[in-house]
Amino acid sequence: MEKRNTITNQKVTGRGIRNLRWWILPMVTAIIVWVLVAGSLRQPAGPAQGTMFQGKAAVAASSEPTNLRVATYNIHGGRDAHGHESLAGIAGCLRDADLVALNEVRGGIGGRPVNQSRILGERLGLAWLFAPYERRWWQDHFGNGCLTSLPVLFWQRIPLAGPERGRERNAVWVQLDYQGRNLQVVITHLDRGGDRQSQLRAVTKFFLGLAEPCLLLGDLNTGEDDGDLQNLLATSGVRDPVKDCLGKATPPRIDWILSRGMRGVYASVCDDGASDHPCFRVNLEVPSG
Repeated sequence: MEKRNTITNQKVTGRGIRNLRWWILPMVTAIIVWVLVAGSLRQPAGPAQGTMFQGKAAVAASSEPTNLRVATYNIHGGRDAHGHESLAGIAGCLRDADLVALNEVRGGIGGRPVNQSRILGERLGLAWLFAPYERRWWQDHFGNGCLTSLPVLFWQRIPLAGPERGRERNAVWVQLDYQGRNLQVVITHLDRGGDRQSQLRAVTKFFLGLAEPCLLLGDLNTGEDDGDLQNLLATSGVRDPVKDCLGKATPPRIDWILSRGMRGVYASVCDDGASDHPCFRVNLEVPSG
């Protein structure tokens, strides 16, 4: 009798394990699918602000009393046009800059935290800020960045309105101490779709409302023939220092350095293939007093 009970119990136990497997496998599969779907969804990073960058500038600002070396660079997620990792080449284009605006900066790749603002800042000896506008895989994933050797007074991450989910953008407002003056900087990367015009107008209004000296830097996804940009360039006090210096040699562009209260004295373009965008650089005179 005991032997029969043992055999029966073994049969029941074996059947229970098989039934349990039928429940566990679908549950595990459903959990995996949920993680993959939920993690891959783009979520807005939202606003933020602070009074300091991370890292420590290891280089001094330009020794010339009124010469500020500025660069703007869409780094294409740290990859060249062929998809190869290119942060070393990107850093080469930015060497000796006092202030750098970065677009298409990754804070994570495939769920791994890889802060490209930090990597570039440490390579160049500059303090750094990563200003994400997109979160994926439960981390700050993609956005803008700023590198500088100047003392930071304040920064604010401002989301830009747009009706299309998954196409989040922001503007980064930075206040820096440059030789005792409050230098205000706006860094942005505008959408190239239906939100571009409204975002450009919002950023333009903000830029024109700042006290001089001030800069607007970044990928505006807008060419020189755009009516709203032409209106901005025609505004009294707004300068295009890259074109002021390069003249007819200025290439077609959607990446801009615009200034108020500053004048360009030298400009250059670094287009060595480290990104699918060129890096624009300009040396600026900032009036004293």
